[in-house]
Amino acid sequence: MPEEKMISVGVPYLLNEPVIVAEKELKSAGLSWTLAGDLRQGAYVKSQSPFPGVFVPPRTKIHLFCEVGPTP
Repeated sequence: MPEEKMISVGVPYLLNEPVIVAEKELKSAGLSWTLAGDLRQGAYVKSQSPFPGVFVPPRTKIHLFCEVGPTP
């Protein structure tokens, strides 16, 4: 039986990124996502789960909490 390879993807650092940029990064990494919080125009990522740098299987759902306003 051939050995099965474990493939994982590093979760990108998305904090303080505009939502549209975060979505593009997640798509290019082969991950999916959910959005919560204030999603009006100009929203940015306030927090994310799992944390940046964690390795997860492809297509893992990354949860983004968004806000509108000045970034920290």
